[in-house]
Parts: sequence; structure tokens; C-alpha cells
Amino acid sequence: MVPTAIPSFGGMLIVLLTVFIVPVLYCAMEEFRLKKEKKG
Repeated sequence: MVPTAIPSFGGMLIVLLTVFIVPVLYCAMEEFRLKKEKKG
């Protein structure tokens, strides 16, 4: 059971990180872009 549990657990961790990190990065980039437009 352990040899199959390691990759599946790693895959779930990658999915969770993607679900949380991608929107945060997107929001940060959008805020940076909007601040840049507001200044210029």
C-alpha cells in the first residue's frame, strides 16, 4: 500500500497547491497591473 500511497498523496498536494496558489498569483498580477495603470 505504501508505494502507491506516496505518489497519490504527492499528486493531491500538487493539486491543492495549484488550486490555492494560482488564483493568488493571478490576483497579485492583476492588482500590480491596475496600480501601474492608475499611476500612468
